[in-house]
Amino acid sequence: MDKVIFILFGIFYIIYGLIVISGKKFMVRSKYEAIIQNFFFLAIIISRFIEIDGGIFIISIFILIFALIFLGQRGVYTMYNVNGETFSSILMSILEEKNISYVVNKDELVLKGYNNEVIFYRKPLNSLQINLKEIRHLDFYKELLKELSNQIKEVNLKLFPTAGIVDLLLGIGFLALVQFM
Repeated sequence: MDKVIFILFGIFYIIYGLIVISGKKFMVRSKYEAIIQNFFFLAIIISRFIEIDGGIFIISIFILIFALIFLGQRGVYTMYNVNGETFSSILMSILEEKNISYVVNKDELVLKGYNNEVIFYRKPLNSLQINLKEIRHLDFYKELLKELSNQIKEVNLKLFPTAGIVDLLLGIGFLALVQFM
């Protein structure tokens, strides 16, 4: 069972890595990434603990932890093959088009007139994690997401696909582990 899980996990990461390496710019809800990653880890945990005494309790704790991780990812998105400068300029132009005033701090935009709600972003590798939790309730939230998604696809900037290479190597690593199981 573990071999199958590691093979599937490896194949998933190789495919995901190749998509990122292709340079395609796209945005993914982080909760979907969390679901996929946690599914594989949960499958391994279930296969290990299902038959031991107290195994159901241990599995239940992990399911609860994974559910909390999933809920914590609402309003968080990952953009691939986009850097912080490009993202912030796109975001600022969208906000200016909508006549929304903001203040730029390091890796965040504070929306004036909206209880100083904040849009955070951080830059792991050549991807960008965007935290829009604080503005999920605002009227323009869905429109902002749609415009961000559309405009990043039009960016011609090429970045070194570090995240894709890491995912590809991780996938190869999982497949290599199967040989030692």
